[in-house]
Order: sequence, then C-alpha cells, then structure tokens
Amino acid sequence: METSKLIPYYGHFLFYTMRQIKFRGLGNFDSHWYEGDLSCGNKPEIIKVDGFEVYPESVGQFTGLHDKNGTEIFEGDICRHGYENKYGKFYSNNVVVWVQKQCCFALSKRQGKINPYAKITEHTIKQKNIEVLGNIHENKELSITK
Repeated sequence: METSKLIPYYGHFLFYTMRQIKFRGLGNFDSHWYEGDLSCGNKPEIIKVDGFEVYPESVGQFTGLHDKNGTEIFEGDICRHGYENKYGKFYSNNVVVWVQKQCCFALSKRQGKINPYAKITEHTIKQKNIEVLGNIHENKELSITK
C-alpha cells in the first residue's frame, strides 16, 4: 500500500509518495512464489519471504511500479518494451535490475551492462509501453543475450 504526504520544503510543499516495500521469492519445497517481508532464518543462508523458505537467488524486490497491464514489476522480471519511429516498431526484452551506483531500478540488455538512460519510472512505462513477460528464474527462453 502506498502512502502519500505533503512535505514542507523551503516555503513550498512537495507531494511525496512512498512505495510499498516487499519481496518475492521462489519456495524451496513447493516451487510457489511467495510475496511479503524478507527475513533470515537461524542460518544466514536461509532466506524467508513471508515466513516461507525460498531460494536466495530467486529473491527480488518490488519496484513500486506496475506495467501497462497493471502487473507488479519485481527485480528479475523480464520486460518487453518498445518504441516507434519512422522506420517502424521495435521491441526488446530486458531484465529489471537494481543499479547501486544510481540507486534505482533499470532495464538491462545484458547481465552486467546497464544503459544509464534505462531507469524505470512511471513515465518510461507509459512512453515505452513496458510489459512484464515473465522472470529470469522460470522463463529462461525469454531471457536476453548474455
């Protein structure tokens, strides 16, 4: 659930919306996706989402954004985005990644290769018609070139 507030800023007010913080992970025992709070078990290698043990490499954070169909976008999702120019329509599959240096979520064409202009925002979702196709853990056939 998002919360919104007005924050005083040098004699003006800014409208600020906080995104919901939640995680998603693939269950160790039943291959079911769990969403909720992230926690560690008694051992550091045991990761839990919403109280269920999950594969640590499958855990992804919710970006706070939804695609053109209203689907929540998580880190590790494979998204199709497109643009149109005088030569036609072009589409590309990209993975949602967290970019620590820029403190933002972005679309990556190749693992480890980040376009600095590929930040995901509400504006880019509308402009580039972004749609979630699957994720890198279950839909490797949709994945990008490594």
